Amino acid sequence: MPLNPPIYDANGDIVNDCRDPNTPYAPGKCAEICDNAEEAAQHYGSRVFNHSAINTP
Repeated sequence: MPLNPPIYDANGDIVNDCRDPNTPYAPGKCAEICDNAEEAAQHYGSRVFNHSAINTP
């Protein structure tokens, strides 16, 4: 599965998040962001998930 890296704006927000229905990026060009292991398994079939600090509020 091809992965697309997040693109950040000047405020550090991800502008190509696939979860955003208003993203200006077409499917296949947006970044599939996973907030938990279930989403990672659903989108990528992954078995390992890292709860990194970047995913915390």
